[in-house]
Amino acid sequence: MLLDTGRIVALLPSWRPLHPWAVSGTGLSENVRNGMPVRIKGDILSFGDIELQLGKVRIQDLNLTKKLSVVPDETIRQLRVVASVSEQEDPLSQVALSCLEQCRETGDVTLIAQALGAGGGLTPSGDDILVGLLAALDLMSEESCACRNDQLQTKPGTIESSECREAVITEGKRSPPSRLRKILVSALPESLHEHTTLLSAQMIEAAMVGCYPEPIVTLGGSLAQSDASWAKVERAAKMVTKMGHGSGSAMLRGFTVGLELGLAQE
Repeated sequence: MLLDTGRIVALLPSWRPLHPWAVSGTGLSENVRNGMPVRIKGDILSFGDIELQLGKVRIQDLNLTKKLSVVPDETIRQLRVVASVSEQEDPLSQVALSCLEQCRETGDVTLIAQALGAGGGLTPSGDDILVGLLAALDLMSEESCACRNDQLQTKPGTIESSECREAVITEGKRSPPSRLRKILVSALPESLHEHTTLLSAQMIEAAMVGCYPEPIVTLGGSLAQSDASWAKVERAAKMVTKMGHGSGSAMLRGFTVGLELGLAQE
């Protein structure tokens, strides 16, 4: 659904996992056709024979409420294996993966900003990697995203690329995950929609304030459990890889590197 504000809202069947800017329900996606007019009267949103009473829509929490301080090296290795099952073949996706590998080797999170919009599809691979990395650093940060945003006033485009790199090099491995996250967000351009698809820009904007696709939230919750078995974590990781056509695998790759970077700061 394209709103007057320019935002896109996805209509999903009830069995599909939620993500920011999406509504799910029985019969929603099956009864929609391209160009169908959407009407709003009071708190009723209607299209075709479907009516949604917005005041009664259940809002699902898509934040990473549990935090993580330790991840076994073997778990990270296994997550990397799960993520690599789906290979990205198009050249632009390979550019994004190259930026990710350089980020992992150097610890320079600003390299991921260079992959913005790299790849095909509604959410390019570079953007999926970025969201995964933001999620992992969020998971390993002591403060909530809302708290950090108020304190640090982090916005895209507020720090020049050279300044971001200087901050990474200066602080090195002493930078906490929340600081790395701030550096990455600041390295992004202010007008995301000018560098990638509208849907992907919305996904990144949601991630910057701590909202992620449901499978990523589930994976983060599984890892944060003190008694979590690998079998449970693996199931959650595989659900991430099922998102889109390669999007989930790219997101999991970014998430795994984010865990590595976060642990390196301890």
